[in-house]
Amino acid sequence: MAALLLTGKLKVDSVQMFTDASLLVSLVGKYKSLGNLNDSNVDKLVSFLDDNSSLTLNEIMAALKKKSDNS
Repeated sequence: MAALLLTGKLKVDSVQMFTDASLLVSLVGKYKSLGNLNDSNVDKLVSFLDDNSSLTLNEIMAALKKKSDNS
């Protein structure tokens, strides 16, 4: 998280800090790169998910992991 903040990849709108028993830091914001998604790629993914509506979230996540392991 610190690396994302330092490199400017994470924009933070607010910060909450609680220091009672332990330190809890809560950040609210968004990844700057998420706003630059190519709409055609998003549309293709939505179309794929519509065409394959029987897929479970576990199957989709397993496929993403398999793809990232092969890259």
